[in-house]
Amino acid sequence: MDKELKYSKVNILESGPVRAKIHWHYALCNPRYEIFNGNTTADEYYTVYPDGIAIRKLVGWPGNESDFGGNSIFWEVMEFILRSGGTTIENVVNKKECFSFQSERGEKLSFPWPIPKPFAEGQEPLCNCYPQVKDWKFYIGRVYLKDRPDPFCMFVKDKKIFPYKPCASTSYGSCNGDHPPLII
Repeated sequence: MDKELKYSKVNILESGPVRAKIHWHYALCNPRYEIFNGNTTADEYYTVYPDGIAIRKLVGWPGNESDFGGNSIFWEVMEFILRSGGTTIENVVNKKECFSFQSERGEKLSFPWPIPKPFAEGQEPLCNCYPQVKDWKFYIGRVYLKDRPDPFCMFVKDKKIFPYKPCASTSYGSCNGDHPPLII
């Protein structure tokens, strides 16, 4: 939300032929630049390798100065943002299998492009149509690209590592299960 970069600072910690390490420190704010809980911040550390693999470490610092912004220990832990370099997304992703979620047991849910409604609108949690996701121990998200490596992200369902709220109600309902709100 910090489009003017008022509370954001990036430092290159290491840059070489083997890897680059980047540190990004920022405050969590809304579009009016009000910081959640008065002083909630985060540090993200990225290690990027020449083959395109990147590792992200997120360290969240929940604020304690106020109750503005609600639960300060809830963090979004997985998000894909694709930059298409001036071309349309259809020229970058595979249309038949654009995105998938996979479990630790190899169970896989695949989605075409465009992502089916209401998932594309972020209105329906996956557990409504795919109840098995609420029992997965960890999640692997993957985007399938044309002519380049597929980015992926893994996270474990463990509140000690990634605090999350149980699946919340939406206009479509929810399972109220003990899993992150998995929405595409």
